[in-house]
Amino acid sequence: MRLARYVAAAAMLASAVALGAPEPRAAAETFQSLFGADLARVKATRDVKDDLELAARLVAAVKDAKSQPALMALLCEKAYELSCFIPEGQATALAAMETEAEAIPAKAVACADRVVEIRQKQFDAARGEERVKAGQTLIEALLAGDDARAAATPPADATRLLRRALAVATAAKSDRRANIEARLRLEDYKRAVEKTPQDPAARDRLVHMAVVECDDPA
Repeated sequence: MRLARYVAAAAMLASAVALGAPEPRAAAETFQSLFGADLARVKATRDVKDDLELAARLVAAVKDAKSQPALMALLCEKAYELSCFIPEGQATALAAMETEAEAIPAKAVACADRVVEIRQKQFDAARGEERVKAGQTLIEALLAGDDARAAATPPADATRLLRRALAVATAAKSDRRANIEARLRLEDYKRAVEKTPQDPAARDRLVHMAVVECDDPA
């Protein structure tokens, strides 16, 4: 029965996409028609298994909504809401945010921040060798958040994330510490050039740091 409902929902989703209805109102209407009843049902129960099952279905449904960014975003957002607070659902929540960020660049920073939140919880809960692994994963999430901010229009300051990454690298004894310190110095040099754009020494320091030490000529 569950498989039949999924097949029917996938067919309805494909039909809705083919119609090319206006977004975002159409996205909300399509979501409600396909998953509204299921969402209400799982929210009415205390059992988290049905929440996780629906979250996984929502992430799987994204592939049928690639021509409708608003619907893709809604599917990912709802999947995240259903799974992010459940330890067993964190992988689904991460997949939802990574999918949304890739599909909708304007949401990349917000999605990266949510990934950091999940990775922080995993790091806080980990012990022993698992804590070291979780620390490395958290560092990668923080650096990805830095990258997302650098790519945003206009670029956003990521110093706070880099300082967090440095603190985690120190606690987890990560070999990424030197790289993070270099990225922090790069941010300092960027600000120095912004304050004194006509200072050739400041520009030279920035270029050397970006190209030589950070391998980031862009």
